[in-house]
Amino acid sequence: MEKGGLGQVLALVGLIVFVLTGVGRQQGRGRSPEPTSAAFQRWQQWGTLAAVALILLGLVLMATAK
Repeated sequence: MEKGGLGQVLALVGLIVFVLTGVGRQQGRGRSPEPTSAAFQRWQQWGTLAAVALILLGLVLMATAK
């Protein structure tokens, strides 16, 4: 697979992770105040950072492919 195609896939995966992280936050706010799991808290903490990193990596690969 060429670098441009891989960049598009990474950017798309990053966007999906970013959206899912936002949905998780919305569900966390709407819930009754019950303790959340450690995995859910890690997902909220690192999901956005991972998504932004994937999007940036995908954009860099697309830019270098041209």
